[in-house]
Amino acid sequence: MAYTKQNAAFQRDKQQFFQQLPENKKIDDQFDWVDARSETIGYSFLLRNHTALIEEFTQMWNVLQGESIEDREAFWFYSYYCASLLESFYLAYGQQGNATRYAKIKQDIKNKLNGLEPEDVPEPQFIESMYNAFIEGFSSLVKAPFHISQIRDYVAYSNLCRIYWAFCRLTLTSGLRLANSIGLISKLDAVLGTHTDVEKIIGVFEAPIGVINYFSVGFFLIRFAIDAGLLIKHTFFPNELEKGAASGCDISKLENLPGAATIEQYRNNYILVQSEHDDDPVLFYIPKVGQAQRLTLKDAAKFKRAMNEKMQNDLSIRLTAKEVKDLITQETDENHSPEVTTRWERFKHELYKRHCNFANDLVWATVNFLTNFNTLVGISGPAAIAITSVFLCFDVAMAFYKCHLAKKEYLTKRSQYEQEIADYMKPDNYNHLSEKQRLIHIDMLRKQLVELEISYKIKESTSYYSAAAAALLMIGFTAAMIFNPGLIAVAAFFVCTIAVGMYLSTGAYSKYAEMGLRLEQAEMTGKNLALTRKEYETARNEFIFAMVKNTVVPMVLIATFAICWPAAVVLTALYVGYEVYRAFSKHPGQQEAEQIALAAPEEEVDLQNHEKAPDWCFV
Repeated sequence: MAYTKQNAAFQRDKQQFFQQLPENKKIDDQFDWVDARSETIGYSFLLRNHTALIEEFTQMWNVLQGESIEDREAFWFYSYYCASLLESFYLAYGQQGNATRYAKIKQDIKNKLNGLEPEDVPEPQFIESMYNAFIEGFSSLVKAPFHISQIRDYVAYSNLCRIYWAFCRLTLTSGLRLANSIGLISKLDAVLGTHTDVEKIIGVFEAPIGVINYFSVGFFLIRFAIDAGLLIKHTFFPNELEKGAASGCDISKLENLPGAATIEQYRNNYILVQSEHDDDPVLFYIPKVGQAQRLTLKDAAKFKRAMNEKMQNDLSIRLTAKEVKDLITQETDENHSPEVTTRWERFKHELYKRHCNFANDLVWATVNFLTNFNTLVGISGPAAIAITSVFLCFDVAMAFYKCHLAKKEYLTKRSQYEQEIADYMKPDNYNHLSEKQRLIHIDMLRKQLVELEISYKIKESTSYYSAAAAALLMIGFTAAMIFNPGLIAVAAFFVCTIAVGMYLSTGAYSKYAEMGLRLEQAEMTGKNLALTRKEYETARNEFIFAMVKNTVVPMVLIATFAICWPAAVVLTALYVGYEVYRAFSKHPGQQEAEQIALAAPEEEVDLQNHEKAPDWCFV
């Protein structure tokens, strides 16, 4: 399969883990072995396989939540191993928050395998939980200037709010002018006993346009500068952990060098081959790119004794950084050591991670400068409007491009799982496993495939949702410009506001899409159907509320304040009260009895739902 080679080294490391995991030992000894192995994995391996590692951990973790520990201990240890590698990656990458999260997961796995029940911490009262949430949010805001990535996220969100305000303002101003022209405002004044100065209200709405125009360029440039700075930092100014200088590697004992079809899995590792003429070993290094390099041993007999003592009956082992130095670097004429991460590798990783943001920010900073400051560059008003309408197609294309990237990652991971299943279907390849153990591996891989399908369908559905929002924005804006002024223009601007509201509700939609897929799965298996249906209904209601909150509510409150502020105060109080009620109804103490009642008749399964923060395209 075309995608299999991309995860070849990762697949081989996974296979070695299950083959070499010590059995019939104390739990703590097995954890020590896993910790020792994870320390031999270098940053270069983690950088190349970061995406595969996250997917593997997430999908196996989700599967294990519905499985008993019996006969699945090896998979819990492998999840612990993946969490250890991810912790190491984020410590090297400088993301302490993510590193702490995986460290906590590791401790949870340790406690579970040691039979320790989680601490029964009483849930705080509702008022206390609201206070804690406020303090946490305020603390996060205060600390934001010290976290570059958090500043970038705040800038992106502020930019989206700017876009929302732009179309909300256009909807309200065009709507007020239309209502005033047909005498609706005067009739309303007669009923309410007020006097509404429409032009004054519109003047207030349009007063900050000049400042907002600067933001329309500045927000994109700020985010571009932050992403560019992070790319430069990780590429040219890595810390010692990112360089990967002090890392271990793998050494394998083979009869012959692998061919072109299988050599990818040995990259950045050593291979020990027996000479054709005598028993002296021949050591090769397989570089990241290119052909195998034969190394010259200072004392072949000494090296053979040392490796036989180290490897014993194993065909492959992991060496720590110190062992590499003692057994290979000091024993070869070349003083050889494994390759560290290069600037090119780090640059490719950073560029792949950020290239969509780079393209989006550069395009929209340029377009907004040309259209919002058209008099400076000599572009007429109609031409500026036409340019904006055309480039709104860019967001639709970007949404589909992100879907394409997600599909490539999905196909790569699916190829890995399918190859593993095909291997486990051949009993002769796994003589060290009993028939039951081999079938358990196949069963786990098939369940991971299901989780992979669900994960990809969520990404695909969210991408289509973003594309629909972008298309709606493009159509609404174009229609408003063509039919302005008039009722159609008001409706078109409102459609644009709905489109931006869709962007703001991306996270809620992803959750809704996920729970819809979980419900389909529960209906097929009949497992936890009542609980899953309840969670699906909750996610659906949350998505509907998010759409209303992000489209109608702000506009209604702003318009009401402009026309009759006492009524607006009442509406605001009602809205705040409803939000407090929703928070109270979702408080764990209120939901506990209902969740127990729903889950009681069936086997308890704790579904792990990872709601990803919206990945904005049009921001």
